[in-house]
Amino acid sequence: MTSTLPPPLPEHPAGAVAALAAGATVVTATERLARVLRREHDLARRAGGLTAWPAADVLPMGAFLARLAADSLDASGALPPDLPPPELAGLLWLDAVGDAGLDAGVLATAAARAWHAATLHGITLAQLQSACDSADAEALTGWVQQYRARLQATGYAELHEVTWGLARGERPLPAAALPRQLVVAGFDPLPPLYRALLDRFAASGVAVTAAPPPCQGARLVRRQAPDPATEIAAAAAWARERLEASPGARVAVVVADLATQGAAVRRAFLDVLDPGWRTRPVPGQRLAVSLGRPLAGYPAIHAALAWLEVVTGSAAWPAVSLVLRSPFVGLAAEAGARGRAEWRLRESGRTSFAPAAVVAALGDGAPVTAARLDEAAGIAAACRSGGPAQLAGVIGSLLAAAGWPGEAASGSTTAQALAGFRQLLETLAGGERLVGRGSLARFVGLLRNLAGERTFEPESDVAAVQVLGVLEAEGQAFDHLWITGLRADRWPPPARPLPLLPLALQRAAGIAEATPALLQALWARRFARLTAAAGEVVASWPDQDGEEELLPSPLLAGIASGEPAVPAASTRRDRDAVALVGPSPVVVDDPPPAFAGPQVRGGTRVLSLQATCPAEAFVVGRLHARALPPPPLPLTDAARGRVVHALLQELYLLPECRTGLARLARDALRAAFDTVRERVLPRLMPGSDPLTVALRAREAARLWRLVRQLREHDATRGDFTVSVEETRTVTVGGLELRVRLDRVEQHDGDELVLDYKTGQVQKKDWLPPRPADAQLPLYALTGHVGGVAVLRLRAEGVELDGVAEPAFGADLDLPRSFRNAGIDSWPVLVERWRNALDALAAEFRAGDFRIDSAARARADDQFVLVTRHHELRSPRAFAEPEEGE
Repeated sequence: MTSTLPPPLPEHPAGAVAALAAGATVVTATERLARVLRREHDLARRAGGLTAWPAADVLPMGAFLARLAADSLDASGALPPDLPPPELAGLLWLDAVGDAGLDAGVLATAAARAWHAATLHGITLAQLQSACDSADAEALTGWVQQYRARLQATGYAELHEVTWGLARGERPLPAAALPRQLVVAGFDPLPPLYRALLDRFAASGVAVTAAPPPCQGARLVRRQAPDPATEIAAAAAWARERLEASPGARVAVVVADLATQGAAVRRAFLDVLDPGWRTRPVPGQRLAVSLGRPLAGYPAIHAALAWLEVVTGSAAWPAVSLVLRSPFVGLAAEAGARGRAEWRLRESGRTSFAPAAVVAALGDGAPVTAARLDEAAGIAAACRSGGPAQLAGVIGSLLAAAGWPGEAASGSTTAQALAGFRQLLETLAGGERLVGRGSLARFVGLLRNLAGERTFEPESDVAAVQVLGVLEAEGQAFDHLWITGLRADRWPPPARPLPLLPLALQRAAGIAEATPALLQALWARRFARLTAAAGEVVASWPDQDGEEELLPSPLLAGIASGEPAVPAASTRRDRDAVALVGPSPVVVDDPPPAFAGPQVRGGTRVLSLQATCPAEAFVVGRLHARALPPPPLPLTDAARGRVVHALLQELYLLPECRTGLARLARDALRAAFDTVRERVLPRLMPGSDPLTVALRAREAARLWRLVRQLREHDATRGDFTVSVEETRTVTVGGLELRVRLDRVEQHDGDELVLDYKTGQVQKKDWLPPRPADAQLPLYALTGHVGGVAVLRLRAEGVELDGVAEPAFGADLDLPRSFRNAGIDSWPVLVERWRNALDALAAEFRAGDFRIDSAARARADDQFVLVTRHHELRSPRAFAEPEEGE
């Protein structure tokens, strides 16, 4: 182990592509660079007039080492070492870490990375043991020992150990497999293991050289952007201009933090390069993002894993929802019925479902999908356990029963992802020594975890705009290159030593990420290579990120400044571009007919919507549309509110509680509460799983505290009699509305209507002429009502908040905002409310479909397919308002 850098390898005089043409083997630092060189070699052969030629021998270093190890023998001439499949090697580390009291998966990954770096830089186990300076290092030492013991027990060898044996002469090099010429590309620096192996090759007569980095004498300019989003949008517009000017040009944009911002960057580029991409099944044909995402993140694979979860046992809601919505499983022609089944299960409030429950929800509306799911559940039930090969066959049968991947599986990216998934399943099937026998559910979980851990990057069109990380751009040549994010705190980045591995060992071995000086020098070399890799290079940085002001990287010193990085004015939001495709629509004045019947669904909500968004009131009240409810969770705020309402309703129905809880002794109240609780909680929070049982117990304790607080509150309010859940009918503006009152109190002949609330309440929403919350105003018109109020039930206590006649106390006096509006008494308020609600009801009956520009988000929500207001707006309507507008 040494940090002294050996002299650099001699450079190949003609470069990697010429070396491939001469029959050399080229070993690259990344899989992407190997693909690029292979493609360039093939293009050069075709351009030379050839119709057939030997395949280029170019591969990343990991694949090259595995091939070399498979061809080698040990010192005694025995068989080549057996290497564990890379996809399953993590299982060895999981076994080594065992039960560490924390997230074993995170620790196993950290230990594997640390030991990989250690062996790559020549750090031995003995050196690690002697350098232990912390509990973390001691833990790593123990895990490495367990890992190596597990390797030996399963009959596998470690790739780096085999490679060191070859480099040091402890194993004979496979002479028949040695290339005449070996060229390495994209490495800076060469780790000690790789350099030692190449030196052994050179000593054995192999011509070892390094591919020179591209050097094109770039026109280099730097640009400043106001923020990261503007910088990315400007780079996308620039890339589009370059590609349209020269369709065959090699255009690339480097994004340093692509690993964390990749999804947002991809969307930003697609909005510019492929307007309307969201409306197409295979978007982004002009864009290649080198963001390898987990294999499980590709839609077809995600759907397959969800299907397997559903048919092999009780599945969580996300998997059930995906199976019912995905075009990759089930019958696509039954999409409508499947969507309705999803809605029914969503509204059930349950968070997990057995296969039979999903089949029942599908019913007769989706018979094919129901039959497929029932068939797959039967296959899973017939084979609950087995070996990897047997269970992999069962997985294939389960997916075949689903009709997976279906007709929706189109496009090169999906095809490559499917191939990668099938390869992973085959690898798992052959992993008898590592996987062992087990249950089908365990096997499915293992497949899901491996698909989530495996990074998969599909091959892309060479003519597309490439968006690359820094390492992925190494060694490539471009015509036009834009390097983004050149801010002082990231170019160069701060040192980040590997966890677990002693810092002294990392620095002694020359690991750049642990040594600030080495890291700074490394990133300076990377920047120099990138700026020489294209004929035109733009280097940019954002001036501000949120509230943080940024400085440019010191690497930009001395580079001439160009125009500010601002996207072209013609760049439109995606939906605006889609709206402008085709001829302008001709709108005929065709108002909806007046509302025919007096009764309307939705009660008070219709009038509240009419006050804030008449279009939504029309959709809900007249078209009977409903917004998709949120996914079921064990105990949401809304669910807790329903539990409180149901419990108080049943509690005040008890004869002993009708005159208030304060009249009951504590023991009697507890007995009444327990009686009601045992009826309400199992009904509204069903389930026997440990989580639901624990949540029910916690909710019961919370409800009892709430009831005690309510008892104390009732004691302060004098004599009254309670009736609950009264249904009344009120007519406003010709509309007949049925309302259900949570609680009506009789006070000496006067009624006080109360509504239970567990969330926030704002009195300004009750203010005429357009009360955004029309519930209490409408309640005030239902009879001889002397006041309306909300009973706020919160952990801090119970609070009464509303407006009423003076006889009900100062707490319910008219607020100042009402008096400022000329409302100085309860009768005046009731009259103003009636006039306001009559006007809102008249608007609704007339077919009002306006969209308030100040509340456009409501029309943009789930009802946008009905409002379709984007189709009638010009792009100018979506621009930011100019000063003074």
